[in-house]
Amino acid sequence: AELYYQGLGTTMKHFACADDTVRCVYLAAPLKLLALAGDAIGRGSCVVYDTESASQNSNSPLFQIARKSPIWSVNISPDGSWLTLGGYDSTIAVYDLNELVAAARARKSVVDIEPLQEINYKPAKNPLGFIWSSHFSKASSTFVVGSWNGYAYVYDVASPAEARKAKKISPQRSRATAELEPPRESGRMRVLSERGR
Repeated sequence: AELYYQGLGTTMKHFACADDTVRCVYLAAPLKLLALAGDAIGRGSCVVYDTESASQNSNSPLFQIARKSPIWSVNISPDGSWLTLGGYDSTIAVYDLNELVAAARARKSVVDIEPLQEINYKPAKNPLGFIWSSHFSKASSTFVVGSWNGYAYVYDVASPAEARKAKKISPQRSRATAELEPPRESGRMRVLSERGR
């Protein structure tokens, strides 16, 4: 991926993805973070860069997250609390971005940092619930997920303090519609609470 600086001619920075294909990018300009995600031979990864410390031609990622399936959607909440990844596995995974960045800046591995919450989307009549898109509201209080199953899901987003107070999520099912099997949740805590679809 290339980051261009408007009004500065051809000034740019180059960023490499860990996989063969960059499927999605997200620039959190106020946070000076750039996330690239993609896939190679059935697996996925997300690489996050600190755009301020990167030089024009040489840079190393701040951290990298591996997933078992291709990633087609990456997002960072405007308040810098959450990193979300979604894709071929029909799952949206919510990570504590502050936890990842703190570990990376302390030169610790992020390999063992698991998502705080995972939500899996599968329609009843079709095994495909791929995640194509996702978006946080400007205030980071609402999150929307777009799925191949024909639905968009709207969530209220907990603050980091609220999420820490929440108990561990037990696998459960939310309300169903006639044609849709409800999303299944798991994880260390609840960040997203379904508002509707």
